Amino acid sequence: MPANEKYRANREGSNNNQASDSSKKTAKVAAKGAADYFTGGKGGALVDKLANTKQGNEILNRVGKVIDQNPTLKNASEELDEKGALDAADKGLSMMESGMGSSSIGDIASNDKKSGNFSADMEGSGDTEVSDSSVEDGNADKKISSFAKSKLFKNPKVKVIAGIAGIIIFLIFGFASIIAGSDENGSDPDGINNTTSSGTCAYDIKGFNTGNATIKKEMHVSNIKVRLMECDGSGPVENEELVDFEKYILGVTREEIGNSNDASTKAQAVAARSFSLARPIEMGNSGGLKLYEENGQWILQLRACTLDQAYCDPDRGCWSDGQGGEYGHTMHSGEDPTKKWSKGPIAADDKIRTLVKETEGEVMVDNNGYIVESGYKRGAQLKWIEYGKTMDYRQILLQYYNNDINAGVTDIIKVSCNYDSIPGDFASWKQCDPRWSNVPLGRSSLSVCDAGCLATSVAMLIAKSGVSTTISDFNPGTFVQTLNNNSGFDGALFKWNVTSVAPQITGFTYINASGKSREEKFNTIKSLVEQGYYVVAEVKGGIGGTHWVAIDHISGNDIIMMDPSSHSKTNILWNEYKWERMSVIRYFKV
Repeated sequence: MPANEKYRANREGSNNNQASDSSKKTAKVAAKGAADYFTGGKGGALVDKLANTKQGNEILNRVGKVIDQNPTLKNASEELDEKGALDAADKGLSMMESGMGSSSIGDIASNDKKSGNFSADMEGSGDTEVSDSSVEDGNADKKISSFAKSKLFKNPKVKVIAGIAGIIIFLIFGFASIIAGSDENGSDPDGINNTTSSGTCAYDIKGFNTGNATIKKEMHVSNIKVRLMECDGSGPVENEELVDFEKYILGVTREEIGNSNDASTKAQAVAARSFSLARPIEMGNSGGLKLYEENGQWILQLRACTLDQAYCDPDRGCWSDGQGGEYGHTMHSGEDPTKKWSKGPIAADDKIRTLVKETEGEVMVDNNGYIVESGYKRGAQLKWIEYGKTMDYRQILLQYYNNDINAGVTDIIKVSCNYDSIPGDFASWKQCDPRWSNVPLGRSSLSVCDAGCLATSVAMLIAKSGVSTTISDFNPGTFVQTLNNNSGFDGALFKWNVTSVAPQITGFTYINASGKSREEKFNTIKSLVEQGYYVVAEVKGGIGGTHWVAIDHISGNDIIMMDPSSHSKTNILWNEYKWERMSVIRYFKV
């Protein structure tokens, strides 16, 4: 595997390239006003914290320079700064979250949501002063009261600054996304916007193909977290948190192949995912490598270097001491990137994020359905880049791992991944799970395992929707038992009424899909999913029986399903079931 070339971090800003103090103050006040507007008065304190980071200070300086370049904005900023108004506004907006400010200070961000202006008419707002007891600093209290009474935000200059600068700062700094990504207490401990999605991908593993041996090892693994290990396997890398598996794959892809052509980038992501899952088995769990369950959480331990795979945190960036030529240590706030060989985070709109996400949950398997340990070196990656000029990523992987090196790869399958932050592993529920397989359907002699594909599919969608239910421990078994107690079945036939379980779901709409073209069926399901409906589909059309699956999401030109059957080899609907046989579509909305 490649050792990536080192490079120094870009240094932005210098002492002779600073915005004026008044313009930086204006930028900060505008950001706080806008942040409070969009968070109901809770953004000011967070902006204070972000402004104290290197990233935050640099962005405020950048916006300040934009203000300096506009004579109207610059003159207004200087005038307000001379009167102490900017300092007073800064103080008042910070006080809002703690409840120390009056209602009129809370209106500074805006009292006109319809117009969207970041201005407020202080006249006639009721309580226009802050009580002396609410602020420890008496001078600050007087300034804020004076500021409020002066109706400063009615001044056209202030409206121009607050409106234009507020928009500028949101566009450039993305404070809105930073605040949206903060924790429940309104803080981001590291001052960084973590933009990588996290969620659950469920893998029904049948075994592994290590190249030297095929090992049958049935495992159901979901919501994997990666623990980064030292290269010598002596223990976890110090100060590194557990990493969501898909985030890890993104960081590895950038580190191992970078921004090459689209097809080779996606091939790298799939290869990295397959390699990661099979690597502990291939290594006999030596060197600290392991895939195991720890207190109900699946942990994958891998070395954070090219002995396994190089990794760089895609949201924070990373650094190296320059001795080993490898990156991997996450760049935390307070660390000086100019003293280390460093890489920054991947931009939120960087194409590599989209490319890797389009492959999420995809792994390479052999003809037994075993995950292949897909090792690779620089020579392999150079071939992928060349192949990518004429092949898609699936063709690249089959060409290389089947034809070039005879690793036995016969297919690329996609597991079910859910990103709705719903707890549990519902995406992998199977109708013959022993926890509920013998639960009868209504008063019939059939059980959930016998004929409960529809009930299991509907249960998965109820869990996916996050709707409140009358069941404390919701799963297909308790779902069917509750329906049994409330006449939810006619014999073994599902009656399409789940109000006894989920009162907010009032009914299912029927669509006859028989005779429709592949395009019509795809577009119908895609449209329903995009509109927020939850969809189940009958996929055998009476040929060899009937079978229902739940629709998870749309990925490119593929419909990704959650299949209650234990026999499916892929979660791509029409790779498993023939599109011609889809006969019925049913859907509901919460």
